[in-house]
Amino acid sequence: MKAPSSVDFTILITVSPGKIVKTRKVRLKKKAREEKVTRKGVSIFVALIVLAVVGFVVGVRLGVARKDASLNKTSDLTTKGLYYQLKMEKTDYNVGEPISVQLSVTNVTSSPIVLNFKKNLEFDITVRKEVDLLFAQVPKTVWRLSEDQMVYKDSHVLRVDAGKTLTFKGRWDQTNRDDKPVKPGRYQIIGNLLAEDRTESLQLRGKTGE
Repeated sequence: MKAPSSVDFTILITVSPGKIVKTRKVRLKKKAREEKVTRKGVSIFVALIVLAVVGFVVGVRLGVARKDASLNKTSDLTTKGLYYQLKMEKTDYNVGEPISVQLSVTNVTSSPIVLNFKKNLEFDITVRKEVDLLFAQVPKTVWRLSEDQMVYKDSHVLRVDAGKTLTFKGRWDQTNRDDKPVKPGRYQIIGNLLAEDRTESLQLRGKTGE
């Protein structure tokens, strides 16, 4: 129902001393305030909500591991003539038990492959704890090998002959970046070679103290 744009009032005016009473009808204008909600406004609001939800889902899925994802003590891939294998001894560890990680790199071609390194560290390990978030677990970095060692410039090369294998090793003592013990839970262990033009990484998944 549309609000009226004006309202009629009747005003009684008394004039003394003759006590003459006059009645006058006065029309006063009244502004009607209407809140208009257009279809365009609703559409914009809905679109913003949808974008927020999609952004949240995509952001979470970029680095989220499902709670029911299986544990794995080995991971491998073959690319650019090299076969990579990352492994640890088991998937279940006691609290505080050191976790040794090994990366093997095998030349699967018939020709030598040269790996170029810019620093003294040739292999890096990143450990991420899986933090519960609704039906998924979001990984949070708690430790990195390259942050726990002295790393400096040291350009050098390693040659991998056909059929030969290079082995790189690292160990995590279940401590965080502040060198304090981490809490029991599920962890992702990512290993990657630090050679130039070799950006591949492999991931293991284990648990401690559960």
